[in-house]
Amino acid sequence: MDLPQCAKFLHVTERTLHNWESGKHGIPCATFKLLRLMNGLELPGKTWAGWEFRVCKLCSPEGRSFEGTDGSWWSLLVRQAHGFRELKTSPLCATC
Repeated sequence: MDLPQCAKFLHVTERTLHNWESGKHGIPCATFKLLRLMNGLELPGKTWAGWEFRVCKLCSPEGRSFEGTDGSWWSLLVRQAHGFRELKTSPLCATC
């Protein structure tokens, strides 16, 4: 993204970005981490080790990629598994 787009994204002025780039002022830690995250350089915490962003997709250490719309599918899968577990432990389940 260019300088105006970056300033708008971070909700700062272009002058502020210039000051950060020139070293006149330090970049706030949260902003630095956000920019690293957005550029696919790191994800926060040890539990994300090996995960990265590539071409707008989240990629696992095993090489699987996930898009934003995959979240609704995972939610459905978890709800189905939870429902199945409740059904299996129900006293009404004669085959269990």
